[in-house]
Amino acid sequence: MTNPSINGGVDYAPVRAYGQAMNVNHIGVTVGDLDEAIEFYSAVFELRILVGAETATRETAGADRRREVFGERWREMRIAHLADDNDTGVELFQFIDPEMTAPQEHFDYWRIGFSHLAFTTPDLDSTLATLEAHGGSVRTGIHEVEPGRRISYCKDPWGNPIELSSAPYPAVHPPATAGERAAAQDVADHEH
Repeated sequence: MTNPSINGGVDYAPVRAYGQAMNVNHIGVTVGDLDEAIEFYSAVFELRILVGAETATRETAGADRRREVFGERWREMRIAHLADDNDTGVELFQFIDPEMTAPQEHFDYWRIGFSHLAFTTPDLDSTLATLEAHGGSVRTGIHEVEPGRRISYCKDPWGNPIELSSAPYPAVHPPATAGERAAAQDVADHEH
């Protein structure tokens, strides 16, 4: 039950120190060429390489786990593990068998599932230039979503959608005040 006298009647998870609550651990990205992807993601987003390119098959360590994750069709892949300064990982996959197929349109935003990966950069313009110099492309212009907070949508060389942001997520999408939440709830109540 929500107590209207606390947080404007909205329940939020309590703020805890790092390691006491769940955090984003990593995201997996399927790419067309693992070696090129390691270069791209480490150069453009300054990710450090934890484990470089490895080949995994039904005969290598972890095969049972991978077959359970990817299904019976899975036979072989190449994989690498990278991380940012916050220790959030980017796991890169290049599937060999079954052979990969690229979707006809890479930004299938209308489908249920993950739609994009986002990075925070202190220099949006420079990062966009570096992304293009390494084979990525810019999908949108730069948009100011809050004063001094800019974003742009891009894609890696394999078409995977990437958002670049000039500020951390809570600064780009600041939490609503109690008054704003109450006003939004009032509108929602009158719509139903």
